[in-house]
Amino acid sequence: MRKYRLLCVDDQEGIRVLLGEIFKNDCDVIAVETGSKAIRMITEFKPDIVILDMKLQDMNGEEVLKNIRKIDKRICVVILTGYEDIVQDSSFGVIKPDMIVQKPFDVFELKEKINSLIMEYSIAVVN
Repeated sequence: MRKYRLLCVDDQEGIRVLLGEIFKNDCDVIAVETGSKAIRMITEFKPDIVILDMKLQDMNGEEVLKNIRKIDKRICVVILTGYEDIVQDSSFGVIKPDMIVQKPFDVFELKEKINSLIMEYSIAVVN
């Protein structure tokens, strides 16, 4: 059984390093800093889960999410955001992430939520 593939997308290097450390034993992890690199990695790396920052230097997380859904609707997408209004008044329209996590986040809680998504994903893949 292969490890799940996790793509972390955040323009802050510290967050990318932290996420890589958190999940390195559970998943194959790649981290990138831009939306354009994230979209390229969707086809090259073929992640099962994407942890996506809402505000990136080259595009916003909603644009990246739309592109991910066009490429593969089965990929789980978790939005990380420091903007409370996005969490409370999510205006993603028809294309929604699987989960929204507020920054700053609790490392253990995030890991638990991602592992829960992985379990849901694996059940959906089996069925």
